[in-house]
Amino acid sequence: MDASNTAINATTPGPHPSGPVDITVTNSDGNSATLPASDPSGFSYAAVTNIGQTLIVPGVNSASGATAQASVVFLDSTKLVVVTVFWPTGGGTLASLTITGGTFQPPLKTDLWSGYNVHTFYAENVPPSPNVAVMAMLSSPTTPSPWSMCVTVYDNVNASNPMYAPNSLNSASTTTITS
Repeated sequence: MDASNTAINATTPGPHPSGPVDITVTNSDGNSATLPASDPSGFSYAAVTNIGQTLIVPGVNSASGATAQASVVFLDSTKLVVVTVFWPTGGGTLASLTITGGTFQPPLKTDLWSGYNVHTFYAENVPPSPNVAVMAMLSSPTTPSPWSMCVTVYDNVNASNPMYAPNSLNSASTTTITS
């Protein structure tokens, strides 16, 4: 329970099939209450059955800025593509992030970690292609500090469930999961 008695921190058990589940809370005197799976404010697992590909590519600095590029291949079905870009806090701003055949949503999460900006984005239903190009551009070089982009492609994502990102202890005083 948090200090304001408005949130409960919990750990879910290991892997679980996608879909809504009952949530039961039992207090110290043995009384309990259950939020049924049918309640729209309840909890749903968003199971991902396969991580198709993960690439971590270094950023390349130039006089006019910095660029990181990755190319992924998937030919069978649409995918969820999650991209995290991390660069030194003194290295300008993220000027653009693009993907062939898709559109990145506003940042799922932005954070600071050990002197680095960390921004995570996602693009849903990216169509199959022999060359899905992902490119991040920074507004200025990060020399001499390195920077990188991590691209992960997911199969079998249940798009009807919302995306969640946990808060970092560096930017928030709680580990409560937020949407």
